[in-house]
Amino acid sequence: MIFIVVIVTNSKRKYMKDNCLKVLVLCLFLLVSYSDFAGAQSQNNEAVIEIEKEELLPVYRMDPFPSSGVVMYNSPSFVCQPKIKKPKGLDTFVFDYSYQYMFRISQDESFPADNTILSDTLDWTIFNTHRKLHKGQWYWQYAYVKNNEAVWQESIGFEITGEEVAFVSPSVDQIISKIGNEHPRIFGDKSQIGNIHLPAEMLDVLHRHVDRTIGKPLPALIYADKKVMTSKRKELSAERYQMFITKRTRDKCKDFAAKNSEVVMLYFITGDKKYLDEALRRYRYFNQVYQEILAINQYNDFTEVAFHTVMADVFDIAYDYLSDDERSDIVAAISKSQEHIYHQTLHKPGHVLHDSHFWQIELRSFFQNALLLINHTPKAKKWLAYAYELYVVRAPTGGGKDGGWAPGNKYFGANAETLFVLPYLLTKISDFDFFSKPWYRSVSEYLAYTSPIAHVSSNFGDGTDAKENMYPFVEALHRIKPDAYAEYYVSQYKKYGGKRRSSKISKIDWYSYQPLNIKKDNKKAVLSQAKLFKDVGTVAMHTNLYNPNKNVMLAFRSSPYGVVGHSHAAQNAFNIQFGGEPLFFRTGYYTSWADLHSLHSYRHTRAHNSILVDGLGQNFHSSGYGWIARFISSDRISYALGDASRAYSGTLYRDAIKKMMKKYDVDETELGLGDPGLKTFRRHISMIEEGVVMIYDVLEANHPVDWTFVANSREEILTKQANAWYCKSEKSQALMQIFNKSDFTRSITDQFYSPAIDWQGKAKKLNMLKDCWHAKAKIEKSTKARFLTLIQVGDLSKELKILEPSGKNRDLIIKDWIIKAELDVDKAPSFLIEKKDKISLSYGYNILKLDGHIYKVNVENSTVLLKMENGKMLSNESVDELPDAAIYY
Repeated sequence: MIFIVVIVTNSKRKYMKDNCLKVLVLCLFLLVSYSDFAGAQSQNNEAVIEIEKEELLPVYRMDPFPSSGVVMYNSPSFVCQPKIKKPKGLDTFVFDYSYQYMFRISQDESFPADNTILSDTLDWTIFNTHRKLHKGQWYWQYAYVKNNEAVWQESIGFEITGEEVAFVSPSVDQIISKIGNEHPRIFGDKSQIGNIHLPAEMLDVLHRHVDRTIGKPLPALIYADKKVMTSKRKELSAERYQMFITKRTRDKCKDFAAKNSEVVMLYFITGDKKYLDEALRRYRYFNQVYQEILAINQYNDFTEVAFHTVMADVFDIAYDYLSDDERSDIVAAISKSQEHIYHQTLHKPGHVLHDSHFWQIELRSFFQNALLLINHTPKAKKWLAYAYELYVVRAPTGGGKDGGWAPGNKYFGANAETLFVLPYLLTKISDFDFFSKPWYRSVSEYLAYTSPIAHVSSNFGDGTDAKENMYPFVEALHRIKPDAYAEYYVSQYKKYGGKRRSSKISKIDWYSYQPLNIKKDNKKAVLSQAKLFKDVGTVAMHTNLYNPNKNVMLAFRSSPYGVVGHSHAAQNAFNIQFGGEPLFFRTGYYTSWADLHSLHSYRHTRAHNSILVDGLGQNFHSSGYGWIARFISSDRISYALGDASRAYSGTLYRDAIKKMMKKYDVDETELGLGDPGLKTFRRHISMIEEGVVMIYDVLEANHPVDWTFVANSREEILTKQANAWYCKSEKSQALMQIFNKSDFTRSITDQFYSPAIDWQGKAKKLNMLKDCWHAKAKIEKSTKARFLTLIQVGDLSKELKILEPSGKNRDLIIKDWIIKAELDVDKAPSFLIEKKDKISLSYGYNILKLDGHIYKVNVENSTVLLKMENGKMLSNESVDELPDAAIYY
């Protein structure tokens, strides 16, 4: 047997110099496409790729980008290595702001003046060409600038092949030239006042919310529930107590700002000055209270954004009605804040993988305020340029081309306003379609599979416990730029989602009813049984996407992002639900970002359906990554292969988590993280049409370890027999059986590793009174292990039979399907799922038979799907393919 392993290392310059990466990428393109039943493939023997990089997407990327010799977009963006004074921790730094930066790009490595794109001298470390480059070899270079002297660094080569994604955004000068001098310019323009038309239902909501408050006493914005405060002061440490009341003040201020926006909307719709007067009254009140908030130290970044949103809204719509002093005060206050944010965020968002609050709220507020102050203060152009260039380089930070969101779909919702409003405003100003970036063309499809209507989302991050929450975003995006997947999502909501929540009218709603002059997306909706979202490392498999009441949904995650933002240490983890009811599903509660329960029993691998190695879980860091190496989908069977071999590489923490651990008195040594010497964790996972899931785990360490298969459920897990676990919800049920050649011990408990303590008063919201169940199957002390797991899922009327191996081959039979897998660790791993004479999925087989036809694999150790159709055998042979994160760096 010939077995070639491709190893991807950290030697980025080496690839750049000798073009090895180009050869690798070419080999991958020659191997296997994702099209269903692609037929015969290349005769290469490359099947398995081992990635040895510590991180695919570092928490902080400090080296130049791009440096791999290839780029994803044309026009390309460039990020240089920032000057730092010193490291501040594991993945944070103190930047040296005495330096500025310059960039140049040319097809001539000597960078001649007449054939070079040259940047201005910049405060920031990012540069966009804003032009399409010709095919051929190119070079880029950056300089550190100090005291007007530029010191150019080593040049870096890259090739424009013509296959890049075309995305040529306008320059910042072109953006600024179209802004003009008039107000308003954020909610709309002056000609739209009295001419905005919302649906009657939304207009009714606005009137109900606003009309009853006009002229009435305004609500307290500082949290002051004496009874609760007295109780919490006794219960919590001084630091936790301060966090508790600060967050409640934040919530009050956020709600006040949202309602103020509704007042502004009604003024725009009606042109009635009473709403303008009400907005002015509310601003003047908030202005006074905010000074008190600062004085008593209940400040929060969300509170600040809420205040500046109210201030900016009033400046924009009531500019002609403010006194000269008020206008001057607002310009001065916003300018002071802008300068502070500018210097506070310079460099960090360009280099950190995902700065949650910055991308949720701060960038949007900073950009809108810069846009507001153009022609009012000279520095506004600098602020706008920084925000715009940063946006073009990095957004959206939660996913790549696939429309996914690595931190989890709940916090997709937290980012929704920025994800919608910023491209909307930029498109409206410039007439360039910022929604044409591939992420926006794919996001409705991503949500259709991972957060389908009437289901719990794929659920590998904080807060993703309730049913879908992304319908308003998809609906609004569909109005701006219709596409078939959004149309499907909207139609499903109308059929199964119930009445739309109408507690408030958001900025997303507001802008979506002001259509843009952009082209319709003509992408066709092809709803297959399964879909891979490779950039974020998520696979969703379904049996019936058109009827959520009958649908088995299997979500699987192995993400190149590792643990970023609000995501969890859940590589190679799965969740299963039927009819929108979770069955074998991750457990725990979002008590906070990093208290004992959150870290031990919610974010930790033990709370997810994955593997513990010597009792240890995966890193809380981008180094704890995985990736989806293979994927096949057809009408009857779906398959994915996740590789989490790098996810257990040591006790590494993000600095932000370490800081919170100190606050919450969390002992690092008790977290259950470390380096167990894992070499291989490859999980093959498949779902067949009857709602049967097969999982085949191939595990290896460099010394004997305990291997623990972890299964969790919010419902009680019962033991049916020695290797069988059962759980059921109100309308659905699941039976899980684990097979192994070695002896293994089993345990079930309804106790968390660390109990959920409701110190923030979230019990009702989190339903914390409900117990969760945790089951483990452990193989003791071996260097290699295999688990074969079969899960039968259905409604309560379905008969779930306990399976017993039969025949000399010890096959497992479910209806017309035969399943077999090699569990002897001394033999090469393999499995076969077959429906006699109709379809088969196999791994590790070199010669296959189906209905008298013989198939010889093209690539050893590939995964092969065979199917008979009209008397012909169709084939799809899959080998490992790298994610974009391992190619474009």
